[in-house]
Amino acid sequence: MSYSADLRERAVIQYERGKGTPGTISKLFHVGIASLGRWIKQYREEGTFQRKSRSGGRSATITPERQGLLMSLVLDNPDYTLSEIAAEAERVFCVPVKLQHILWQIFELFDKIAPCPF
Repeated sequence: MSYSADLRERAVIQYERGKGTPGTISKLFHVGIASLGRWIKQYREEGTFQRKSRSGGRSATITPERQGLLMSLVLDNPDYTLSEIAAEAERVFCVPVKLQHILWQIFELFDKIAPCPF
């Protein structure tokens, strides 16, 4: 869940002013105690309440050519597990493949062929 910088600031300031323990403040603001702990740490180290960007790295896109290969792989091997599909995709694509990327790409491919009615 994403919380506003304002909420983060109010919660951290309450803690920094000694208005309660992390547990009581997290309950007061309806946030997780771990989240509050990360915000306090971020405030102390960076002086900011802004959410950190999660961008970076490569996006999980698949080329049309690989879409066809992946679709063939799935249709030709209906008894393969997701791990087996990912391992075969790694072998065919010659790049490391994450299971969740393969899973989402399979869902996207099948949704294009037969969209979910609901």
